[in-house]
Amino acid sequence: MMKKRKVSFSVMIIIFHFTIVIFLMGISSSVIFADTLARSNGNIEGTVTISAGFGIVDSVGVTALNADSSYTTVPDSTGFYQFDRPVGIYSVTAILENYEDSTITEVEVLENQTTSDIDFCLNPILGYVQANIKPTLCK
Repeated sequence: MMKKRKVSFSVMIIIFHFTIVIFLMGISSSVIFADTLARSNGNIEGTVTISAGFGIVDSVGVTALNADSSYTTVPDSTGFYQFDRPVGIYSVTAILENYEDSTITEVEVLENQTTSDIDFCLNPILGYVQANIKPTLCK
């Protein structure tokens, strides 16, 4: 007569960056639910210019905001910035202390595409520029 044995094992599921990794008895496999968990991304890019005053372009905060998220970056020393963001519609705002904020709305991010020329030119707040400087303001 054959004796019945009780066999037990454990399953550990780890969710990491929309990938489910299943470890079962020393064997691992990866299952990606692309349609339900993964989000497609695209890019937003542009240039920030400071019209006058003493502002430093790589101190500007550029924020992409939509109903699901908010992300802020800073441009490099040439004023160039870039976001890698999930597909959607964003408002993008450039902010620098003592300068007027500037916002571009309805910026659409498409899957695997770059939305470019989202450019900003920041003007100093009235009274911030010294009296002996005649600023050339953004239009």
